[in-house]
Amino acid sequence: MTREMFMKFMAERIESMKTKYEAKNREYSDAADVFSNFKQAAAMNGNTPQEALWGMLTKHIISIKDMVYGWNDFKDQYRNERMVKEKIGDAVVYLILLEGMMLNDIEEDNEKNRINF
Repeated sequence: MTREMFMKFMAERIESMKTKYEAKNREYSDAADVFSNFKQAAAMNGNTPQEALWGMLTKHIISIKDMVYGWNDFKDQYRNERMVKEKIGDAVVYLILLEGMMLNDIEEDNEKNRINF
């Protein structure tokens, strides 16, 4: 793949992930808090929202691992565009959500520690 082809692929991939995220976001969170589903899962399971997200992400990581290590053995199962795009795209979105969640927590901590004059 040439660099130009890859840059085109990356731009298309990012756009498709944004579109899918927008649809899933309406299903899995509320308008006020993008992380609401992770907070609810954390409350149900007695852990943090980051840990809840990590648990959900782990399912995708294991699926990707199975694809990588089964690539040559299970060609019919793993070597299809839909499967690759779905699993890797979902994992990337979860990682972006985790980054956003962590950065949001850092910002909230900074706000709490800020001295107002």
